[in-house]
Parts: sequence; structure tokens; C-alpha cells
Amino acid sequence: MKELSKKKEILEYIEQHVHSQDVEWSKDVIKKLKEFSAQGKMIRGSLFLHAYKLFGGEKEYTSVAAALELTQSGILAHDDVMDKDEFRRGKKTIHEQYKSLVTDTHYGYSMAICFGDIAFFESFKHLPPEVIPIFSEMMTLCAYGQMQDIHFTYSDREVSVEQILDVYTNKTATYTFSLPLMLAAGLTGKDVDIVKQLGIHLGIIFQIVDDYIGIFEELEKVGKEPGQDFKENKKTLYRYFLLQKDPSLQSYFSRSISAEELEFLREKVKTILQPVDEIINYHQEQVEHYIAKLDCDPTFFKELAAYNLSRKK
Repeated sequence: MKELSKKKEILEYIEQHVHSQDVEWSKDVIKKLKEFSAQGKMIRGSLFLHAYKLFGGEKEYTSVAAALELTQSGILAHDDVMDKDEFRRGKKTIHEQYKSLVTDTHYGYSMAICFGDIAFFESFKHLPPEVIPIFSEMMTLCAYGQMQDIHFTYSDREVSVEQILDVYTNKTATYTFSLPLMLAAGLTGKDVDIVKQLGIHLGIIFQIVDDYIGIFEELEKVGKEPGQDFKENKKTLYRYFLLQKDPSLQSYFSRSISAEELEFLREKVKTILQPVDEIINYHQEQVEHYIAKLDCDPTFFKELAAYNLSRKK
């Protein structure tokens, strides 16, 4: 959705206002942070800027959009450590970049964790004080969701659809959609709860589509190896319905799979799309319900909802 992107404005702000300090590693980290942020689509920052304007905002708040994108970079650096991913956005992950300095995996992980921490702390410098409580609350929920996702991934026990959707809500929806919308509402005096709920339903759909893309799209298009969720035993809706239909497919999880095995699983996934689509349709109905409650022109949000359903990367 090209109309969503405010990437140029956000990158210009980051370039002008995010500076290194006169200490060891600072220039390296800030350089990597700017490069890494520039590789992303900047959905969160762009969504905030659009919503803020539609809600009647009149001040210049590119700083808030930049804070969201700096935070996103920190989250992804940490996420790639936890998932042991080698590629992000088609390039080496932050921990892999640092690993190359001394050829030690733990060193790379440790440096990437520090990188993520710096991104988080830097982001707070660019937030208006009045919305820091909203920012902190939603990012805390995101961290709890990540903990639950990790627990489910490493646990032998199966989880319910409701538990999977709870992870999608807290890990993805809170900071991808709810947080940008809540920051815009908080700075313009709009109803924060309505946009929070709208963001939750948009975010759940976003994560379901993201899981699908992770199975069917190729590295060259999305920047990550396809089928990683199988290897990592991620407790996704697709995994849930696959095992409900055929428990023997459990043998394809928690290990590396060949190209032939990935194609086999892709065909199996196509047979369980109906129950997944039913969940998507429910949340899309809720999206439309909350869009109708917004005190602004709904056109942008309707287009955003349509893009959220149909995106390919």
C-alpha cells in the first residue's frame, strides 16, 4: 500500500536527529541502526502519521514515528537472536553481522542484544512525555507476548486456538497497530480504546497473513528463509489445524526440512485454509465494526484493512 508509506520523512528525521556519542561502539551501532531501520517498510511510523493527521493533529510529530521505527529495529534484532535467524530483510541479521568480527555465535548474540537495548533507549528521547505511559504499556504487553510465544515454542504440550490468538494479540497487534493508533489518539484527544480494539483485530489478521507468507513466499521476496516456523516449531494457527487433521505431521516440526518436504507441507496447508479463513473473516468483521466508530473519514482505514488482507510480503 504505497499510500501508507511515510518512509522518506521518517528516514530524514532519523538521519538528522539520531546521533552517535563519543564512546566506543556508538558510531558503529548508530550506523547499523540507521541502515537496518531504512531496510524496513516503516508501517508503524507511517500508520501513526496518517492517523494523527486524520484525527485532527496539527503539530509536527515525525519524532513519534521515528521512535516507533527505532523500537521496531530493536525488537527485530532481539527477535532474530531468539529465533537464531541468519537473514532479515534479505541481509545478514544484526547478530550475524557482529559474529563476523570474531567468528563467535555467543559474541554476535550478545552484541545484538546490546544493539536492541540502545534502539529502545534512543526511542524514548523522541517521544512526547504525555504518551510515554501508552508507549510503555503496549511495549510491555509485546514483551509478555514474546515470552509466551517462546514458552509455547519450546513446550511439548499443545495449545488452543485461543492461546495462539492471545500471542498474536500481545506480541504483534499491540505494537504493530494498536500502539501507533493509540499514540495518535492520545495526542489528539480521541477515544484511545476504540483504536486499541481496531488495532488488535488488524494485528491478528496481519500475523495470520504473515505466517502464511512465511510458508509460501521465497527468500528473495520476503528476506527470510521460507518454512522457518516449521523448523522452530512455532505454535501458529496453520500448525494447529495441520495437526488436528493429521497428527503424524508432527514429525516435520522442530527440525530442518528439505525443499521437497516444504513443498509437501505447503500442499497440506492448502487443505486447512477454511478454518483459518473463518478466523480471519471474524476479525475482519470486527475491523469494519471499529472503523465505523471512528470520528474521522474512514477511507484510509478501509484501504488499510484491504491491504492487510491481501499483502504478499
